[in-house]
Amino acid sequence: MTKSNDRHWTWMLMRGPNRPVIQYSIPTVVVKLVMFIVIGGISALLLSLVIQRFAMHDIVARHEQLQLELQEKDHLLAEMDKQLSIITVSSNDMKQKMDKISQWEHQLQSYLQVPSGANHPKNSKPSPGMDKDKPNSMPSKRDTASLPLPLGGEYIMLPASKLSTLRSGATEVNSSDQKPGSPLEAWENTNKQLHNMNKKWQDWERTMPPLFKNAEAFQQQLNATPTLWPTGSTRITSLFGERSDPFQRSEAFHSGLDIGGDTGDPVYATAEGVVIDSDRDELKGNYIIVNHGSGLTTRYLHLSERVVASGDSVKKGTLIGKIGTTGRSTGPHLHFEIRQNGQPIDPTTYVNTPE
Repeated sequence: MTKSNDRHWTWMLMRGPNRPVIQYSIPTVVVKLVMFIVIGGISALLLSLVIQRFAMHDIVARHEQLQLELQEKDHLLAEMDKQLSIITVSSNDMKQKMDKISQWEHQLQSYLQVPSGANHPKNSKPSPGMDKDKPNSMPSKRDTASLPLPLGGEYIMLPASKLSTLRSGATEVNSSDQKPGSPLEAWENTNKQLHNMNKKWQDWERTMPPLFKNAEAFQQQLNATPTLWPTGSTRITSLFGERSDPFQRSEAFHSGLDIGGDTGDPVYATAEGVVIDSDRDELKGNYIIVNHGSGLTTRYLHLSERVVASGDSVKKGTLIGKIGTTGRSTGPHLHFEIRQNGQPIDPTTYVNTPE
């Protein structure tokens, strides 16, 4: 290649000794343009490679950052899954405990229920239409007054208060003003609440058994206390104490209450106990004696019919006989007695008399 002049470049192509030389004449501008294009292309290629290298470095850096974030999220999810497993187990355990608390509540409520008529205030009037044949209701108006029972509820206020504390305690641990900053903190906060509930449960497990023991003892004592009016009739024909004897026409001691009624009217056990005597004699007629424990007995005399026998266990309100006029009697009535250690006591100290 030779430079023929300032404006052209000559290219000579020799193909062999015996062949003619071929010459090409190219303008300088074209040569420069080609060189510029080649150099520009190489420069552009190098620049593209540099840009791609930086871009690849940035992609790699972002990929590594995403990998770290994914690892953190995987760790967080694993921790949350662990917390979820713990909370699930704790929740199932707490559900069983809350079910037991519900059973405790029902049991306490059953202990706190005062038997028939015991929650009626003194001197209250019976509601119209009440059935005298139902021992769990107050005597209906064949006569006038209802029979409020003397055993009140002050002793059972402690269980009621404890029950209120138990209910409030179950909701206290669920109230929280804390706003967690992350899901994991929310899980941890929930776990703490379950832990607090478990601590309260442990406190309840320590305090509830003595409470139930007291409530059960009170319930047993209440069941064995003659507080129920013994028949549907409320007409008292003779009170406890001194009176004029209807047969001798002289002053005598009357050891119970005479309650007038119709032959066949039901007679109920006034408390839980065991029938220790169910028989008949000339003075008492058909009679039943029930032992309630602690030296306390009740007697039901002049019955037309006895429906329980000696050795039978009776509940408060159990039908045990029917009003009659057998034995030393002037007409259909129930002679009702309460005795403590064999000594007659005024029945109105246990069952309130109607007005």
